[in-house]
Amino acid sequence: MERGEIRLKNETVAVYPNYLISRGFPFPPGRVKSPSDVCVRTAAGRCLPSAGEVLQRRRDGSIEWMRLDFLTHFGAEERQSVFVEMTPGDAPAPDHPVVVEEGPEGIRLGNGLTELIIGRSGSLIRRLTMWGREWIGAGDRVDLEAVDLDGKMYRASVGAGYTVTIEQANPLKATVKIEGRHAARDGATFIDFTLRIGLTANRADLGFRHTFHIREPATGPMEVKALRLVMSTRMDPAARKILHQAHHRQGDKWCIYPM
Repeated sequence: MERGEIRLKNETVAVYPNYLISRGFPFPPGRVKSPSDVCVRTAAGRCLPSAGEVLQRRRDGSIEWMRLDFLTHFGAEERQSVFVEMTPGDAPAPDHPVVVEEGPEGIRLGNGLTELIIGRSGSLIRRLTMWGREWIGAGDRVDLEAVDLDGKMYRASVGAGYTVTIEQANPLKATVKIEGRHAARDGATFIDFTLRIGLTANRADLGFRHTFHIREPATGPMEVKALRLVMSTRMDPAARKILHQAHHRQGDKWCIYPM
């Protein structure tokens, strides 16, 4: 096997520029020693921005499994194939690569379009800037809240605090994991949580993935009234959200105004 094919399909009518694909990919024995020995190409032969992370090696040191991240462009309802070649290529660097730095304030993620600082105590996000405009800063609060059936409030920022770790970091994507336990001001705790915040190269938007874990003794059903992410921003309260969505008949003429 000299190369493997990954078949992709956009099942929506939306256009996705700089779309990140992550796939686990196996390699034959003895063929690949380093992620730099692999290139991801389009059907036309163009090398795509890519980064690899070794998941498993064989006894001879060759890579058995690798996670491949690569950027591609998806047109509306487009099908495309990309090919993973076991030869070094001229993979281009993204225009806005992701940079991760650890400092006294916390962990900073940035790509030239968006920059945020994830704290180690108190507000989960200390600072958020997009397109040169500050949306979250000193005095703003970003927190996870859990409410039990009696209406008692528990927060991620209260109590023993939370831990912050870099789960993934390469020029195409970075993910920071925040873990802890919701706590009330009287010291009571309620439900563990995990929040992942991700930033992709060439894109200004952030990805949030929230998971909660029930580790309380199994004495019956766990009743939860609410789980929410609270994020105060400096957006004008009178501002309206506008989504630009391609339509199969009207093209880009229409906009969506969510309530």
